[in-house]
Amino acid sequence: MAWYDKACILANLSLRLGRTLEWDHARGAVVGDDEANHLLRRPYRAPWVHPEPADFRFDARAHRAITGGKVVVSSRPGSKFSAFDGALRGRTLFTVPGRLIVQAWRSSHWKPSDVDSTLILSFSAQGRSGRIDLVHVNVAEQDYRGVSEGWKKYYWRPWRKYLAGR
Repeated sequence: MAWYDKACILANLSLRLGRTLEWDHARGAVVGDDEANHLLRRPYRAPWVHPEPADFRFDARAHRAITGGKVVVSSRPGSKFSAFDGALRGRTLFTVPGRLIVQAWRSSHWKPSDVDSTLILSFSAQGRSGRIDLVHVNVAEQDYRGVSEGWKKYYWRPWRKYLAGR
């Protein structure tokens, strides 16, 4: 993961805690700060279980069963991914297991000169259920509508159907 991706996440955490944080990339944890590490990975309240919605994003078989599209994906920072037979591709920038996924992302409809977009998915408990928040920035102008509709058609509706059947 690039330094600026880590910096954004850790800067927000540092601001929230009101202190400087030291990140150990090899361990994927804040050095000597149990509270900061706890905030990166909070336990869920019953009946919410930790944290299948995020797990399936890195399980190619489960992802295909839910979305219907072929995927190659890993949670390892820097690893490449592709989905829907290569229509989407990019790399995983950062993950907090069960809580956060950050990816550099682009569609096959984009021009070579278009910059990669940044996708952030965060997973949290909300009452007796869960919540998935999505932020997707720098989507190529010519594919904005297609990407927006694609999220609804290929992810949100299938996720809801999958989770409702559990």
